[in-house]
Amino acid sequence: SISLYPNPSNSNLNIFWLNDEHAQINYQIINLLGEVVTTGNAGGNEFIIDVSKLSTGVYFLQLRNNNVRAIKRFVKE
Repeated sequence: SISLYPNPSNSNLNIFWLNDEHAQINYQIINLLGEVVTTGNAGGNEFIIDVSKLSTGVYFLQLRNNNVRAIKRFVKE
């Protein structure tokens, strides 16, 4: 279960992913063309991603933790 807020966002995207809070999370932001535009790592189940430099549009946030993968759609204003 992933929660993203605010959605739509114009600066920071707050993420809460119910998983092992001590696990390393790898994330990718993917545009509608399937291109990876941002990647990063986070620890824990709650973190913030700066999306202020992204162009306005619809994106997908892909989260990976070990063998678990989750994808959630968000809008950048």
